Amino acid sequence: MAYDQTRDDIRFTLVGSHIYNARGTEISGKYISDLPSKIGGSQEAFAEHLRELYRLAGRRRRPVHSRGMFRWFSGEAPVVTERMTCPILSQDAVTVEFTGVQVYERQSMSPNYDVRDANDYVPEFVRVLEDPDSLLD
Repeated sequence: MAYDQTRDDIRFTLVGSHIYNARGTEISGKYISDLPSKIGGSQEAFAEHLRELYRLAGRRRRPVHSRGMFRWFSGEAPVVTERMTCPILSQDAVTVEFTGVQVYERQSMSPNYDVRDANDYVPEFVRVLEDPDSLLD
């Protein structure tokens, strides 16, 4: 992923097949703001949340661990997503690109989840990892 300062947006340079297989949408080469649904785009609050994760990782020059819950579509079971966003400094030590991993876990249809429809996204936490041992906390 690459941060585009001119657009204040994130471009996905290469995305794994899970997202394509799950939603039928190829997002490699696209910007967050250009994408539909929960991947970004029409859900501006969610898209801004994603951009802020990358801004935070870039500013702090540290990995950012985050977790939240959403529904792909109204009526479907909620999905918990956990993400690790890692900045990579280029040789000029100024330019920041990113690598990351994201996992999805579908939940039961329990009414305890406060994610009512496909427009909801509920962040659980966002934390900057100051040292590798903080993953064990």
